Amino acid sequence: MDDISTYIILISGGSASGKTTIANRLKEVFFPFAVIISSDNYYKDLSHISMKQREQYNFDHPQSIDYKLLVKHLSQLKRKQCVHIPQYNFATHTRKKKTLLIQPHPILIVEGLHTLLYPSLRNIADLKIFIELDSDLRFIRRLDRDLTERKRKLKQVIFQYIHTVRPMHIKYIQPSSRFADLIVLGNELNTSLKKILCYPSLKKIIKDLHINIP
Repeated sequence: MDDISTYIILISGGSASGKTTIANRLKEVFFPFAVIISSDNYYKDLSHISMKQREQYNFDHPQSIDYKLLVKHLSQLKRKQCVHIPQYNFATHTRKKKTLLIQPHPILIVEGLHTLLYPSLRNIADLKIFIELDSDLRFIRRLDRDLTERKRKLKQVIFQYIHTVRPMHIKYIQPSSRFADLIVLGNELNTSLKKILCYPSLKKIIKDLHINIP
């Protein structure tokens, strides 16, 4: 596999649009040749400010992500080097002390809100995907996720959506779809997967890796 160039897929879209779901399905299809890297792990550490300030922090702004570190790690993985990526604690808005070891894989799936916004990240990608989903459905999904998985309070989730999530989606995330090679729907999973798997350069690496598509 050393002679096969690393293929990088960027998956972007609004909050709770289905980025992680599609990334996981692609990983299943490409098993054992793919690994997922979430840009959520690259949120900047906020341990230097109070919890009240952390809760009011704009996590939807592009500057909330340490994208330079993300690009550095992807470049190292392309050179067949292992990396230790940060892990983020969404309850405390800080980075965990323990990092996560990622080994080189032929296919790197990078998913996150801002992945299409950074030129240096787009420049090393082979396929850029944007996931569309109705804003009401995205809000319902996000509300359920934040209350159950991230243990947040209802008022906090609604405040964040109104003051940062929605405005930043309109200003940054949705416009970034113009950089996508493919735009797929987050509520039509099977159709979206078929569209992605038919992308010419991806079909080539699937063939090179002898991956059988069901």
